[in-house]
Amino acid sequence: MTLPRLSLIAALLLLALPAWANADGPDFFRVPGQASDQALSMHAGPSGGDRQLGRIPAGTDHLRNLGCIDGMSDAERAVATGAEKRAALLRRWCKIRYRGVDGWVFAGALVEGSPPPAPPKPGDPQGKLGSAWRLIAMPGHGRVRAEAWIAFSDSGSIWGNTGCNFLRGSVKISGTAFKLAGGLAVTRRACPGALDAQERWLVKALETARRVSFDPLTGQLRLGPERGSATLVLDRDPERWR
Repeated sequence: MTLPRLSLIAALLLLALPAWANADGPDFFRVPGQASDQALSMHAGPSGGDRQLGRIPAGTDHLRNLGCIDGMSDAERAVATGAEKRAALLRRWCKIRYRGVDGWVFAGALVEGSPPPAPPKPGDPQGKLGSAWRLIAMPGHGRVRAEAWIAFSDSGSIWGNTGCNFLRGSVKISGTAFKLAGGLAVTRRACPGALDAQERWLVKALETARRVSFDPLTGQLRLGPERGSATLVLDRDPERWR
């Protein structure tokens, strides 16, 4: 996310002070938006001048709030005018956790998020539901060109990123049986050749998959047709829920 975009967001926040601006905020944050070419910079300290640790894609949710600062003490906040509180908001930075890394982001680029999905239910011993998985192999296609991941909720939702676009849908998993309930909704960002090929393979593999298996020795999840070899191999991605 570029500095001009952050400045625009900050200006809008002057008109609408979030309810959480008077405290440390919600338990979890989300980076608004869904364009996969936008990202929010995460820094080692509460300033854009501090070392950049990485970038958080737009649409990322479940970012744990580790505390926010804006240079105003509780005593000062108690007697501050609305204008002073809005000015403090423009200085506000929040420490968050993204994929196991703690860092600071500009608070004006965050909105209230949601907690990560609940742990797998006792009836799901393989842990396929309520979990996220990183794509590590596409047998029959070639190597993974860009980070792609898939998440399943215990309510039957499936969502993720192809390495270029976001996807979402519904799925029914019963034992080793796997089947999407309808097609997948995929955002329409134009993808360069290799990523376009990866996305096409991943989406088709998910839509035609009928079998899912979990290897407790390797911790890998395999998806494929009812008969034949797996077309997708995934590894658990626990950091995505922290």
